[in-house]
Amino acid sequence: MKQILTTETVHQRDRAPFWREVVCSSFVELDCDPLGDELRFFGSVENTSFGEGQLSRVIASPQHVERSQACLSGSDSNVYLLSLQMAGQGLVMQAGREARLHPGDFALYDTARPYQLHFDGPFTQLVVRVPRKLAERYLPVAEHLTAYRMSGVDGYGRLTRNFLTAACEEIDKLGKTSDDRLLQVFLQLLGSAYNERMGVVLERISSTSRAAQVARIKEYVLENLTDPDLKPPVIAAAHGISTRYLNKLFESEHCSMSRWIWGKRVEQCKRLLSDPRYNHKTISEIAFFCGFNDTAHFSRSFRDRFGSSPRDYRRNSVQPRS
Repeated sequence: MKQILTTETVHQRDRAPFWREVVCSSFVELDCDPLGDELRFFGSVENTSFGEGQLSRVIASPQHVERSQACLSGSDSNVYLLSLQMAGQGLVMQAGREARLHPGDFALYDTARPYQLHFDGPFTQLVVRVPRKLAERYLPVAEHLTAYRMSGVDGYGRLTRNFLTAACEEIDKLGKTSDDRLLQVFLQLLGSAYNERMGVVLERISSTSRAAQVARIKEYVLENLTDPDLKPPVIAAAHGISTRYLNKLFESEHCSMSRWIWGKRVEQCKRLLSDPRYNHKTISEIAFFCGFNDTAHFSRSFRDRFGSSPRDYRRNSVQPRS
């Protein structure tokens, strides 16, 4: 069922503050400033469930919209918004970029960061509200794709525009299960549109993003290396990704995540075995401290890595404490 909110239900002098409440309740915390005579201001939002997200039709007078740093505080930021321009013109500004939208164009923006929307004249938009994790499943580098103008004239851009327009007209006649499928199809088309228009940019961004993600995961592993329960599923869950994707990220390391962890544990054991401050610790105690839970596994791993047993290495490297 559609929820329709319109300034026609309130007195003219109350329309501007009422409209701000409408857009904040429909999307996220925002500041909205009408441009021109506030007494003649008009705004209407039709909100419809769209699977896990929301599909809205916005028709309104000229205005400037801002999600400032102050708006971010205490406000939901676990969503992306996408605006498809249906009538009039709009401007989306985020991360130093500007996307000027004409009818048929669309742009993505991230509610976790400040952004601005500007409309010089009356306009109509379709706005999709998508949970962050779902959006990033289809657009893994979504945060880098905001405020880019995407044309709906041809290719996947046109398919995306046509699909969303048709969905807005038909969705009220369909059930909740259909809502879920519609949103998934829309996100698949959207991902294809960005790949078609921005393939080279996406490849560069993806490479940089993957490198940064691997670096964050490595830092996390090293901080928790002594935890014997530190395993790929635990690491993946801590970073909001699947174990399969975690191992795919580590293909660039030419080894699996598990092998990388054991390698770092062996290296840490080697450091401690040659450190005089740990002379009072047995080899087994050091192995268990570093996350091993099987002395035979530790000894094999150490010999494979360094060519000698832990005992021989310690005897040849440890200097007595002065």
